[in-house]
Amino acid sequence: MSRSDAPREQLLKPWHLVLAVIGFIAAFVWIAPARQNFSIESASPEVRISELDVAYVKAQRASNPQSSDELIKAVSALIRAQRVEEAKELLMDRPNVQLSAIDELSLELELAYLALNAETESETPVSALVNQHSNAIVLALNEIAKNPDITSHEFLERARNIAIARSEQSLAAALSKRLALADSDNASYWYRDCAEIFEYIGEFTQALGCANASVGAAALGEERFEAQMFEVRLASAVGDMPRVNSLVKQLLGSNGASVDSMEALADQFLAEQRPSDAASIYVKLSQSDPDNAVTWARKAARWAEASGNPAQAAAYLDIGRAQVPAGELSAFDDEIARLMVAAGDAKALLAPHKKIRK
Repeated sequence: MSRSDAPREQLLKPWHLVLAVIGFIAAFVWIAPARQNFSIESASPEVRISELDVAYVKAQRASNPQSSDELIKAVSALIRAQRVEEAKELLMDRPNVQLSAIDELSLELELAYLALNAETESETPVSALVNQHSNAIVLALNEIAKNPDITSHEFLERARNIAIARSEQSLAAALSKRLALADSDNASYWYRDCAEIFEYIGEFTQALGCANASVGAAALGEERFEAQMFEVRLASAVGDMPRVNSLVKQLLGSNGASVDSMEALADQFLAEQRPSDAASIYVKLSQSDPDNAVTWARKAARWAEASGNPAQAAAYLDIGRAQVPAGELSAFDDEIARLMVAAGDAKALLAPHKKIRK
């Protein structure tokens, strides 16, 4: 996110900030009752608002006194920048601007988050106040997560980020689900985010549900392939082998994935003790990446042999034979013959140069 080029002002001392927040809350309660939709910017807590943005809001007083969009964005950003007195002045300067219940909720969240940070950073934090502000944040996040009228993905993402910062992972995951619905173009991303949060706190069943939703929302090709890879890993973690096998079958039959993604899947299969599936991926790579066909064929053969299938390993090696330089072909054929002998075909030693039959 772009930041203002204006110099940063000296931040308020924590106890000054707490007093300013208290004063703001009093002013906010006095002018708040109203109704109108809005959305706030997604930003980190230390965001700085441009002086031009503030000046623009002030200039709008005469021409458009009833518009709340610019006002709410400016006020929210000022609060995050710890410029609480300016935020209060902006609100009090526009007494006719109507704020919706969602407007009020967003400001309550920002104020509680600011007050909590100020209290915890003070030299003598008061535990009762820390608990009070923490509870206010959790209440606001719960209301946001459950309110179907909140459809602004900027607002939901801001709430999700605060939930993460406060280690409220379950709420963050719930907000990620809401984001998947509100930000449909990035639904697969947000469902994946939900899955990763649940995985982090050990809620694998819920993580798997979000991962499955991520697959369903993903576009065909690379995005779908990576989403399925992630779901395979989670399904393995919970021991859902029927789902694992079904997903592996889909992955092995898919097309359009990049070489990097396919190699990553092979590595994942090896980590999960599935060498035969890794070998199958290397075979696909030998076909989709012909410039490196020999390398991939060797890897496929290595893991097929490790799986106890030397005949299949010989067949996999033969796939890359056409790309082997002439000077290396004899040694390559010897390796194929060794695998065939291991598979019980002793005659392979008599004609190692002949292409094997699959």
